[in-house]
Amino acid sequence: MNAVCGLNWNTIARLDESALVNEGAIAEQFIGQHLLELLADSPNRELNYWLREGRSNNVELDFVITLNGQIVPIEVKAGATGSLKSLHQFMGEKGAPLAVRFDLNLPNRQTINTRIKKNSQVRDIQYPLQSLPLYLVERLPDLLDV
Repeated sequence: MNAVCGLNWNTIARLDESALVNEGAIAEQFIGQHLLELLADSPNRELNYWLREGRSNNVELDFVITLNGQIVPIEVKAGATGSLKSLHQFMGEKGAPLAVRFDLNLPNRQTINTRIKKNSQVRDIQYPLQSLPLYLVERLPDLLDV
């Protein structure tokens, strides 16, 4: 992808964090390529995403894969921060056992407590979120309790 876009390591290395946030497609491409490799031997090896079209706004989740028979929603952030509105909405509607976020932070697991809007009603939801740095994507199956 970098070659097609005319980017090389020297160009990417000079980008500051705010520029990398705007280059989210690079992070998503990196995670997507590694997920394809992880899923290469599984029956469901295609990458999927989730899109919910709304009247006033759409909600899109980067990847939804199956690991060890469990649905795993994945959000990719190029920087260290970012909103998780799409992930919250997915977890509130689909109730997967665990969500994953790839970003630039250290690994951690936390319980997310938030509110989502569904059918014109506000609902409280809670779910476990495993945050991993981008470079740990290859270890994803080993790091999840699913």
